Amino acid sequence: MLVDLVSKGTVKANPFVDICRSQTDIAIDGDWRRLLADMRGFHWMTVYGDCRREVGYAIRQLDVEWEDLSA
Repeated sequence: MLVDLVSKGTVKANPFVDICRSQTDIAIDGDWRRLLADMRGFHWMTVYGDCRREVGYAIRQLDVEWEDLSA
């Protein structure tokens, strides 16, 4: 079973590179090595603010496993 990974971070820059229309440089507040090792593609969901508690609640209702890398 796949485990969804959740992490806090801070937006550091919004560069422009021709390969993608949405680009953000983010400093991860947590286990970035684990995030890098378990990365499954380049499509990420990003939200402003700390919504980890709410995301955890919603994910549990869908019976999906998740891990907070900032905990």
